[in-house]
Amino acid sequence: MSVSPLLATLALDKTNIPDDVTMYADDGLYIGDHWDDEFVPWVSRLEDMGVQIEFTKSGFVKDNFKFLGVEFNMESRTLKYNESIIS
Repeated sequence: MSVSPLLATLALDKTNIPDDVTMYADDGLYIGDHWDDEFVPWVSRLEDMGVQIEFTKSGFVKDNFKFLGVEFNMESRTLKYNESIIS
C-alpha cells in the first residue's frame, strides 16, 4: 500500500471538506452546478497550503461522468460499476 493516498486523505480531512465534495486521496468530486460560498473559500485554503488544483481536469459535469471507475448518470440518477447498476 502506498502511503501517499493515506497522507493525502488525512491532510485533506483537516481542511473541513465541504459537504458537496467527495474525496479519495488527491482525487475529488464536487457535486453541484455552480461554485458555492463554501467551496470557493475551501479551494483558496488548499491553494494557500500549496495544493495545486489541475483546472484542465476540472469543470462542471452535466449528464454522465466517470469517477474512480464508477459511471454516474445524473439524468437517470444511477451509478454503474462493472455490470452492476444502482438507482
